[in-house]
Amino acid sequence: MANLVTRLGATAPSKVDDSMVMDQLVDNRNDLAKNERDQAKLDNQLADIPRLKESLAAFNSSELATKLKFQSQLKKDESVFQEICG
Repeated sequence: MANLVTRLGATAPSKVDDSMVMDQLVDNRNDLAKNERDQAKLDNQLADIPRLKESLAAFNSSELATKLKFQSQLKKDESVFQEICG
């Protein structure tokens, strides 16, 4: 290959160029592996969206939010009452 390149008037690639290209290939391979892991993570998160929407709909349709708000208010009232009586 080097002879063919030399015959065409170009200079043959040096060993330094080869090692630099190999380093770039290693970096590219590592970047690709990281991107594939990130994509798999995002795919898993996206797959959870329908389940989470269903859970949110169930929560919103129940009166749990109202009960939790009421319970929070009761805790505040209880602490105020304890300060007054205690």
